[in-house]
Amino acid sequence: MKIFYRPSNLSEDPNMSYQKLRWARKNEIVTVYNPGPRYVTLYNLHVDGKVIDGGMVAPFSHRQQSWCKSQGVCEIAWQTLDVYNNVLPAWKVKMNLLQMDVSGLQVKTD
Repeated sequence: MKIFYRPSNLSEDPNMSYQKLRWARKNEIVTVYNPGPRYVTLYNLHVDGKVIDGGMVAPFSHRQQSWCKSQGVCEIAWQTLDVYNNVLPAWKVKMNLLQMDVSGLQVKTD
């Protein structure tokens, strides 16, 4: 069981935190930046269609992983859980070999 203390003075909507992640790629290395004050769980993370254990990104920090192939476009899709463990809508990014500071786009569902 994980317990997180959330200060009451955080004004940002907690359900928006995962949408504000910033992504960068250099060859196969992907860096995900969390510019916000909350932990973000990378739930249901897919890289080029493959399910990846995404873990969490700490507040005001980043993670680096060798998630992409070294050549071609890399597509990353992820979701997160709200404070009640409900799954939030998927977001995705598509990145070229050297691409910095990419924000996600909501995945359209029909």
